[in-house]
Amino acid sequence: MICNSIMSISNGELRRKISNQILITGGGCKMKGLIDCIEDRLIEKLTELDPLIERIEVINMPSVDLKSLSWIGASIIPKIECTKDMWILRERWLSIIKF
Repeated sequence: MICNSIMSISNGELRRKISNQILITGGGCKMKGLIDCIEDRLIEKLTELDPLIERIEVINMPSVDLKSLSWIGASIIPKIECTKDMWILRERWLSIIKF
């Protein structure tokens, strides 16, 4: 699912940025060796699908309180470099939706 999501991005530069900022949260990410395993599998698969992806980084946040996860996510989004390319300006949004 991670590979499919990343490869669905048509912009190659954005695809490379996102592959360096994969965030894994929740109780399952506390499993010993999980992050290394995910990184190894992603490196193998993503470099096969896109040779320009040179680095994969999976970020583990096991200590996050799940009750406040949405607030933490909302506070992190403006700080992540790749999100600058994801915003849709008002004019573009209005041209997309039909009233």
